[in-house]
Amino acid sequence: MKALLRTTLGAALLWLGLFPTEAHAISASVYDKLFDRADLNHDNFLSLDEFLATQPRGSRWVDVAWRFQYNDENQDNYLDKLEYRASRGGKDGGRPSKVNTFLTADLDHDNALDPSEFALTQPQVWPTRKVMILFAQRDRDANEELSPKEFGVVLPK
Repeated sequence: MKALLRTTLGAALLWLGLFPTEAHAISASVYDKLFDRADLNHDNFLSLDEFLATQPRGSRWVDVAWRFQYNDENQDNYLDKLEYRASRGGKDGGRPSKVNTFLTADLDHDNALDPSEFALTQPQVWPTRKVMILFAQRDRDANEELSPKEFGVVLPK
């Protein structure tokens, strides 16, 4: 009877993802290796720049920054190894909404995106020429800045 209960309980915990398995241990070691490789200054923390190196090359900078902020539990602007593991190697956090994409890319907080800020909203692998053509198409008043309206968002008050 005890063996049946233990097997049933173990299966239930495994199904709920609460029981440690060999797969979890493998994942943790893979994430630890990625973390250690990206931690260039060996301080046991990842800055946003170091975290960016762990993400797929085709990612948009704003998506990576959004996931970094989402997974930075203590809001110290660094991810420690536990935060990185808990984020499944930076996969948790999803993508920002279009409004949050604009706000995250607007580094100088002037409610407009200059060409370099706009480039942060596009895949990192895109050539500069392609990004600049897209920017020019959206910059209807040709003032070298995209307003929220030109970007296609309405910012909250």
